[in-house]
Amino acid sequence: MRQTIVLAALLVVGCGKGTPTYKAGANVLTVQDSGYYYTDNHFDFCPGGGAGQLLIDLVDYNFICDPTHPSERDVQLPHLEMRIILTIGVAPDFNVNGAYPTMKPYEVQPADCQTGGAPAVAQFLHYTAGVTQPDSVVAASSGSVTITQFDPTRTKPLKGSFDLHFGGDQVKDSFSLFNCN
Repeated sequence: MRQTIVLAALLVVGCGKGTPTYKAGANVLTVQDSGYYYTDNHFDFCPGGGAGQLLIDLVDYNFICDPTHPSERDVQLPHLEMRIILTIGVAPDFNVNGAYPTMKPYEVQPADCQTGGAPAVAQFLHYTAGVTQPDSVVAASSGSVTITQFDPTRTKPLKGSFDLHFGGDQVKDSFSLFNCN
């Protein structure tokens, strides 16, 4: 049920044009499901980034984190994923003034996540058939991510928007996502 709501929300925020499709170079992602995760560590999503990371994950298969359905990701098929990683600080206080994730836009910067991070990193990941690690990671060259609603109790959806630039390709949309932790 929760994933149906998320997918319905994606269809609505995708301007009513059906399933959202995003392009970055040769990568064309048709989003089937999405969700977000957050962690107090700084090694889970972007090892080179700071402590307290939030991952917005958009994937080309169904049931990314629906507890009532197993994931439909077939490792024997190629796979695309778009990830947006924000450094939000450590729960429950997040940053020192308690305003994380900040409501001002996060600046997306190119980072490889292995040797460094940034306030926000966006990546297109391509997986070859038969492998579980990406064979290609294309990082956004610039952009912004804005959070308009964040609920530390994880009962309300994470809401916001992104405007990402992958070289000459712009990927822009809004989102309303439920937590996968």
